[in-house]
Amino acid sequence: MALITGGDSGTGRAVALPEAPLGRPAQPEEVAPAYVYVASDADASHTVGEVITVTGGVVDTR
Repeated sequence: MALITGGDSGTGRAVALPEAPLGRPAQPEEVAPAYVYVASDADASHTVGEVITVTGGVVDTR
């Protein structure tokens, strides 16, 4: 399974394993729209109890 976890040499930065579909960690500008959506009263006012997963295509098949 290709999880995006851990870090590189103790820097605390997430690393994408080569098996991940995108093969690289997400950039902040790629993840930020999900956070902006959730924080928006106008756009997300009817989004309740949802988990919005930004994984870059990594799927847990356990």
